[in-house]
Formats: sequence, structure tokens, C-alpha cells
Amino acid sequence: FPSHDSGTQVKVRVVDAQNTCKWDGSNANFTITPANPILTYPNGGETLQQGCSISLLWNTSTIYTSGVRIEYSLDNGATWTAAFTNTTNDGIQSWSVPQVATTQGLMRLYNFGDLTVSDVSAPFTIAPAVTLTSPNGGQTLVGCAQTSISWTKSTCLGSWNLAYSLDNGSTWTSITTQSDNGLNSQSYTWTIPNGLNSTQGLIRVQSSLYTTQLDVSDAVFTIIPSNDVTLTVPNGALS
Repeated sequence: FPSHDSGTQVKVRVVDAQNTCKWDGSNANFTITPANPILTYPNGGETLQQGCSISLLWNTSTIYTSGVRIEYSLDNGATWTAAFTNTTNDGIQSWSVPQVATTQGLMRLYNFGDLTVSDVSAPFTIAPAVTLTSPNGGQTLVGCAQTSISWTKSTCLGSWNLAYSLDNGSTWTSITTQSDNGLNSQSYTWTIPNGLNSTQGLIRVQSSLYTTQLDVSDAVFTIIPSNDVTLTVPNGALS
């Protein structure tokens, strides 16, 4: 049956092509329902990166209009947002993943102009934009020594600004800016300046492109000066 036709009072009639007086039709009505759209990606179980573009995919033969409507949910279907109200039924559409972390993402596909039938994905995940993994609190760092600043992240949020605080985040001092390495994890070897002394140390990793996307150490750590070299003479009180 044509995929675009639907109804509850459908009948079929067969007529002799040579003698149209001879025919027969359905004894009773039957129903035709519209074809169910089929979304193929994302369809559940995927982990998407914030800010990155992905290709939404669907089966074009299950769409009976020239366009499709695509919606997404970040809360397992409690609310929906239109990603595309009417995009061409060519089976593919580029979409920028929202910068919101969730494990309850859903995608929904409709025929344009007909919201009676749809296909909804199973839940997918949008990973946090950035998560600082080390140093993450409780450590004691020593001046002149090296420590690894490590983080996991999206690869689509530009370079990464690293900074430290000695007063539990009230003020920050820049360490460096690192270009994104194109991987889901990254690290930087930091040589700790000597002379720093604090029990309220924090590290911050922040996207240079989207500055609201950042992560800070979960707890404070301690930084102490190096005591490898100790001046003994002259050390004051000499005349």
C-alpha cells in the first residue's frame, strides 16, 4: 500500500479490464495506518561529546512526506526540543550536540506535518564537557617537582586553559594553554613554582572557546616549598 495513505474505511475493488461490468470489492472496510518512521542513529547506548557535530540517520523509505521533524530530549522524554522542524528526507542531518551532560538523552523522528506516528531512540549519554582527574584533592605538592595535570573532555571545545589557586578558588593564576589533542583524555606536566605555600590549592581546566565549560579539583590540596637547598650561613643576625 502507498506509505502516505491511511484511513479506517478502506476497501479494494477488482475490475475486469475487458469487461468493466464484471467486478468485486471488499466485503468490509479495513484500516491502513501510516508507516512508522525508523531512526537509525542515535538509537540508544551511544556516548556523545558536547559541542561536537554528529550525523542523525534514518530510513528514508519509512517517511512519506518530503521532510522530517526531529526532536531531542535531555530528561528521558519529560520535555522535548525541536532540533529540526522540517529538514529534507535524505536520511542524514548534521546536528551539534548540546553542551549539557546527561544519561537520559532521547531522539525522536516524525513525518513533517504528521505527529501521529514517530520513532523514539533508547536513551543515550552526553558526556561531561571536561572532568579534571588529577590533582583532584588531598595531595601534597612540592615546589620544583613535577606533577601531571590530567583531564577527560570533549574534543570540540577548543584549547584548554590551566590555572591554579592558592585560596580555594578566590583568585586564579594561569599555568598554560594547551591545544586540544583530539583525544578524549589529555595531560600536562606542570613544574610547580618554588616558594608557593598553601593548604587551599586547586587546579582548574577550562575551555578557551566556551568558558562556562570547566572543572575544578574536587577538594583542596597542599603546596609547600622545596627544602632540598637550605642556606645556613649567612642566615641573618650577623654584624
